[in-house]
Amino acid sequence: MFEFGPYQLDPATVRLSKNGVSIEIEPQVFNTLLLLIENRERVVSKDELLTKIWHGRVVSDHVITRIIYELRKALDDKSSLHSHIRTVRGKGYQFIAIVNESHGLNQSKGSTHSTNKARYQWFLVFGVVLLMAAIAVLFYRNSNQLHSANNLNSQTSPDIYPTVAVLPIKVEAGNEEMSMLVQSLIDYLTNQLAVNLNMKVVHPDSLVSMNEQLNDVYAVQAATRADYIIQGFIEPIAAQRVNLHLSLYKNNQDGELQPFPLGAFEFPYPKSAKELNDLYKQRKVTVRSIIQIIKPGMVIKDNGETETNDPEAYRLVIAAHHMSRKDDCKDLRRAEHLLLKAVQRDDEFAYAYYQLFANYFKRVWMCGDSIDYHQKALAMAEIVQRLAPNSYNPIALGMNAILIESNQVEKAYELFKDADWNDPDAINHKNYALRYAGFLSLASRQIDRILQLDPFFFSEKPINQAPNSLLYLNRFDEYVALLALPGNSYHDYYRGLSLLFANKTTEAKVILQNVVDKQSTDLFSQLSQALLFIIEGNHTAALEVVDAMVKQRKEKKHTDGEMTYKLAQLYALADAPQLALTMLQTAVDQGFFPMNYFLHDPALASIQNTTEFSAIIQQATKRHQNFAARFDLAAEVKSQ
Repeated sequence: MFEFGPYQLDPATVRLSKNGVSIEIEPQVFNTLLLLIENRERVVSKDELLTKIWHGRVVSDHVITRIIYELRKALDDKSSLHSHIRTVRGKGYQFIAIVNESHGLNQSKGSTHSTNKARYQWFLVFGVVLLMAAIAVLFYRNSNQLHSANNLNSQTSPDIYPTVAVLPIKVEAGNEEMSMLVQSLIDYLTNQLAVNLNMKVVHPDSLVSMNEQLNDVYAVQAATRADYIIQGFIEPIAAQRVNLHLSLYKNNQDGELQPFPLGAFEFPYPKSAKELNDLYKQRKVTVRSIIQIIKPGMVIKDNGETETNDPEAYRLVIAAHHMSRKDDCKDLRRAEHLLLKAVQRDDEFAYAYYQLFANYFKRVWMCGDSIDYHQKALAMAEIVQRLAPNSYNPIALGMNAILIESNQVEKAYELFKDADWNDPDAINHKNYALRYAGFLSLASRQIDRILQLDPFFFSEKPINQAPNSLLYLNRFDEYVALLALPGNSYHDYYRGLSLLFANKTTEAKVILQNVVDKQSTDLFSQLSQALLFIIEGNHTAALEVVDAMVKQRKEKKHTDGEMTYKLAQLYALADAPQLALTMLQTAVDQGFFPMNYFLHDPALASIQNTTEFSAIIQQATKRHQNFAARFDLAAEVKSQ
C-alpha cells in the first residue's frame, strides 16, 4: 500500500482512492502510476514506459502524454501550480510527492459498503461484456446463424464507450476511379457502423498521421484504444473488376488482437444506377457481418442517407467530401462546384446538401469567406431537414456555431442547456456557448465528461472544436495534450500559441514554421505567420499580416468574437496596445466575453492596467452576470 497526501494506491486490489473513496482510472493509467511510484527515486524514461506498460508495442508520444495527462487530472489540485509528476524534457517522468509505504492489508476507514458494491457491479458488467464478446466469436466460428444470440445483447454501463477503428484501404497510385469507389465503400461502412452501434467509429482520415504504422494493427490499437479494428485490401482480378478483402480484429481480454477474416466480395466499378444499387446490396451484407460479430443478435437498421439513383451524382459527392477533408481553401471551393453539380443531377440528394452545408460553414471560419456563407449554410440545413429529418447530427454543431458567432450566445445555449450527459457531441455544443460566455470552470467540467466518454474526441481528424476553455484557464500542457497531432493548421496555431505562453519558444517556432511552409491561404495559416513574426521579433511584418486580416474581415462582415479576440492578442504581442484595445472592445461587442481570461491572458499583459481595459472588463462582466441570471448559473466573477 502506498500513501501520498490524501491518496492511497493498493497494488493488491488494483485500487486508487482519495480519503477512502475509490477513483476509477483505466488499467494503463493505474500501471503507469504504480511504475512511477515504485521508481520514484529516479526519472522513468519513455522507453521504460513502452517496455513495461505497452510491452514494446509501437505507440506515439501522444499516447504517453495522454496517460500522464489522465494521471495529473486524477491527482493534481487544479488550483495549484504543483504536480505530483515532474516532466523531464527529453528524458521522461518522475513521481515527486512524498510517499509512505506499508505492507499490511490496511483497509481505509473511509471505504464504504456502497463503494465496494459499485466496484463489484462494475466488474460484473465488465465480465458480462467480455462474455458477450467471447460468445460472439464462438457464434461466428461455428454458425452462420448469428441472430440466434439475441438474448446476449445486454445493457452496458454508460461509462464503457467501445471503439472501432477502420483502417484506410490502399489503392494503386493514379487510379482515381478506384480510389473514389474505395472511399465511398469506407464512408458507407463507417456510416452504417455509427448508425447501428453505440460506439466511437474512427474514420481512416483520423489515422493519416500514423503513416507507416498503419500496417501494424497493434500500433493502431495502442494509439486509438480501439476494441475492434477493420482492415482491408483491394485485389484486381480483371479489367474494371476487383475483390475487396476485409478482416475484423477484436481486442480480447489478454490484450491480443484476434483476427476474423470476413472474406472477399467481387464487384465492378459501377457504370449505371443498377450496378450501383447492386453494389449497395453487397456492402450491406458485409456490414451486417461486421456488426453481428461486434454485437450479435441485434436488429440492423439501414440508413440510406448516402444513396441516390444517379451514380454520377454519388461519385461527385464522394470526391467533394474527401477533397474537403484536407482543410485547404482552394479544395473547399473546388468541392463546392462538384456538390452543386451533384444536386443539379439529383435535387433530392440529402447527403449532397449536407456536404454543401459543411462546406459553407467551414469556409467562413477556416478561409475567411464572406459571412453570407452562414446564410447559405442555414439554407442547406433547412433542405436537409426536409429531405432527411434528424439524420445528420453535425448540422446541430454548425447551426450552434453560427448562432454563437453572430452574437446570439444566449439562444445557442438555450438549445443545448439540457444536453444528454452521455452524448459527447451534445455536451460539446453546450460547452462552446459556456466558453464564449465566460463560464470557464463550468466548461472545464464539461470537457472532463467528454474525455471520460471519448478520450480522443478533440484530437482526431476531421477536426473537432478544440477544448479552448483549458487554454483560457492557462492550463497549457493539458490543452496541448488534447490537440490533434501536428499537421492541421487549426490545431497547430493553438499549439504554437500555447507553447509560447508556456515559455517553450523553440518548440512554438517549429510548429508555426511548418504551418507557414505549406503556403496555404486559410486564416489559421495567416495567424501562424503573424505569431511566428512576433516570436522572431519582427513586429512590423506581424502588424502587416494582422492589418490585412482585419481589413479582410471588415470586407466580409465577419462577426465572430473569438476570432476578433485572436487579432487583439496578436496586436498586443506586437506592441500595438491601442489596436489591441480596439479589437478587444470589438470582440466583446460581438458576443465574446470570457472576462476572467482577459484578466489573466499572458498576451494582454501590456494593456491590462489601462482604464480602457477596465471598462471593457466591466462590460463583459455585466453580460456574463446577465447570462448567469437568465439560466440560473453561478457567475464566475473574480477580482481583478
